[in-house]
Amino acid sequence: MSPKKKKAEIKYPLIFDIKIIMDSQSGDNRNILELDNILEDLSIKLNRNWLSKKSKTGTYTTYTGNITVTSQDQMHELYHKLKSHPSVKFAL
Repeated sequence: MSPKKKKAEIKYPLIFDIKIIMDSQSGDNRNILELDNILEDLSIKLNRNWLSKKSKTGTYTTYTGNITVTSQDQMHELYHKLKSHPSVKFAL
């Protein structure tokens, strides 16, 4: 038998870059406002302004922001809210 692998432990608070791919149809201002509202609702700090990059066809925009998450529950709730948002296609 092989020894049990230890699950990697994440230490909070955690500061990292989050990337969110959204439909471009609503426009950058609206998408950024909606992302800011999600962060504000969860008391997540955005450490620097969102960077955006459009896809080659302009259909999607990737937003990258540096955030601080204080707990695993907060992290799960963030990804749940992003997954539930109709314009969000992917978040990592």
